[in-house]
Amino acid sequence: MLSGTFATMPFADLLQWISDARRSGTLQVGLEYEDRYLRFVEGTIAAYGSDDPMARDLGRLCLLRGLCDETAILGAVEQQRQSHMPLGDVLVSSGVVTHEALEAAVRTHVQETVLGLFLWPEGRFTYRDEIAPEDAAQFMPPEYERADPIATRAILMEGMRRLDEWMSIVKVLPT
Repeated sequence: MLSGTFATMPFADLLQWISDARRSGTLQVGLEYEDRYLRFVEGTIAAYGSDDPMARDLGRLCLLRGLCDETAILGAVEQQRQSHMPLGDVLVSSGVVTHEALEAAVRTHVQETVLGLFLWPEGRFTYRDEIAPEDAAQFMPPEYERADPIATRAILMEGMRRLDEWMSIVKVLPT
């Protein structure tokens, strides 16, 4: 287990360490009362979780990305309640969204969420190597699982670019 704050190990350095070492495990990142979780497999981002139900609400994500309207989501949620199928499966099987569109929306959501972590000025982290499946729920809330893991190096490069841009903006507009 490795833990600390962004003051001792910035988020970018942490991601680079995980990527370069091709680590597999779970990274918990927190700021005040907000926690995000990233699961890595051989240095790539395989899943994203959050303790904030709004940040992982698939119906909300579909609405925000314009994949469907509120009526379709409400119908899918009702169908989910009856069938006990995951909401994503209900949305795809009922033809509300295509599997490809849903996967692309989730991928973009995960990428943007991780990129947002670069701008957290403070924060704390805990990294744990792989966790036994029976213990996983205690360390990571429900998540967006990635069938095709996201390359950490690409996220790292984009995050550093955004951080540089942000620092330029802060110099011009400090408040």
